[in-house]
Amino acid sequence: MTDKINALIASGARFELDNSADSFAQIAASQGVVTINSSMGLQAMFWDKPVLLTGEALYDIAGVAERVGSAEALKQAFARADGLTFDAALRARFLTWLARDYYIGFDGETLTDARQVQRLLAERT
Repeated sequence: MTDKINALIASGARFELDNSADSFAQIAASQGVVTINSSMGLQAMFWDKPVLLTGEALYDIAGVAERVGSAEALKQAFARADGLTFDAALRARFLTWLARDYYIGFDGETLTDARQVQRLLAERT
């Protein structure tokens, strides 16, 4: 995608491509993260930053991240950038579930189960 992005930049698009900066430092200095489906959204969660999700991701759970499914929704989210929030308790449970139950264990067995996601959401109330 680098060539395509550089072509857009050369044509005047308001992009900046930076493959050398420390992503954790960028996130720490940000108000939040807009991502398509990247691990940058997860990294933002470690810094307690709001996450706007434009694509598909495992963490597309209201309260964990905010889905912005259109250019208009993204524009509206940017207009209230200072007020973006998330559910800290739900996000903490999600990250705990991710670490304990979802990722493949060192023994090579997967620990994920769709019922666990439903349990996580049920505990929200």
